[in-house]
Amino acid sequence: MPPKRVCTSWLQTFSDWTLPRSEAPESFHFWTGVFTLASVLKRKVKISKSYMGGYEIYPMLYTIFVAPPGKARKSTTAKYSEDLLRNIPTVNRAPTSMTVEQMLKKLGEMNDSSLSIFSSEFGMFVAKSKIDMYTALTDIFDSKTDISVETIGRPTDFAEAPCINLLGATTPSWIASNMPEDVIGGGFASRVIFIFEERIRRAQLYYTGIDQDYFSTLKEKLLADLMHIDTYIQGEYALDDNAQFFMNEWYRELSTQSLGNLNERLSGYYERKPVHVHKLAMLIHASYSDSMTLNESDFKAAIKILEQVEVKLPKTFASIGRNPYMNVADNIVNFMITKRSCRRSQIVANFYHDANMETISELLMFLRITGRLQCIVPNAEDPIWEFVK
Repeated sequence: MPPKRVCTSWLQTFSDWTLPRSEAPESFHFWTGVFTLASVLKRKVKISKSYMGGYEIYPMLYTIFVAPPGKARKSTTAKYSEDLLRNIPTVNRAPTSMTVEQMLKKLGEMNDSSLSIFSSEFGMFVAKSKIDMYTALTDIFDSKTDISVETIGRPTDFAEAPCINLLGATTPSWIASNMPEDVIGGGFASRVIFIFEERIRRAQLYYTGIDQDYFSTLKEKLLADLMHIDTYIQGEYALDDNAQFFMNEWYRELSTQSLGNLNERLSGYYERKPVHVHKLAMLIHASYSDSMTLNESDFKAAIKILEQVEVKLPKTFASIGRNPYMNVADNIVNFMITKRSCRRSQIVANFYHDANMETISELLMFLRITGRLQCIVPNAEDPIWEFVK
């Protein structure tokens, strides 16, 4: 009989440990916690073919935080996960930048062919191998039993039953400028949970008033339960009758829904949404229970969380294929969110490297028409502009 856990819900305790010491949005904290659990569970648990038919589902995830530069504390949030995982000896952490060959070689060196990758600059991670890295990550996500790559002048690198959990961070402008079209839609991007945020949750510089002993105790509890999960949770998850009925009804309804004018770049994600739901349901269940039976509430929680992600998901790809100056417009809005109001000359001074004065004036007019900014002294020689809440 395994010992009892010390956290009622690991994910809730993780939030209790991180949120009071951070400015980042709650979504970044939640998904950092999910990545941590997935890094420990790897391919040790699954939903088998007896449920899914021709394929199996493992709880490994690719998650990428997307936010304007310096606006939502993308990288600092993930460091909480690193702080925990470095204490779990079975978790194999990877470099933040490598080639496909290096990645497969490292996977082959691990006893369980697993890696947990955190890349604070996702662009750097894929820079060396580019499209080959996207292809390899796509194959691994799809739970291929083995993957290999052969390069000129060297033997084949081979990894059997590979498992990668990825937590990356990038900006909308990097995605628009660097992510190939064939990677988006039905390719790699459809296998990623993109968490888009535009600003921090709050502004707080100092944390001198917090109880350090309390947070040290929370960390000890989190580590104890991670070790517990690592040791005792493995095997095939079953779905109880209520869960099966609920998911069958949900899937039928999803299949009949019209996505209307949905951006075609999101269609691949929605096609794979049932897989994402099952992965997240396993991780939510493992957060609070050693039981190997998933219930209806696990799936309802997973669906609700993904629906919250989907509200902002279109913004991840909004810059692709549009007027190149739209990135400048977005940057002006972010600048005005911080300033609240300022003169046109200040805006020009901050963005003259990105566009000339005439273009900046046109962008300000566009932002006024679309209701994002307003000019409160329009007839002045140097008008005052204001952010519209």
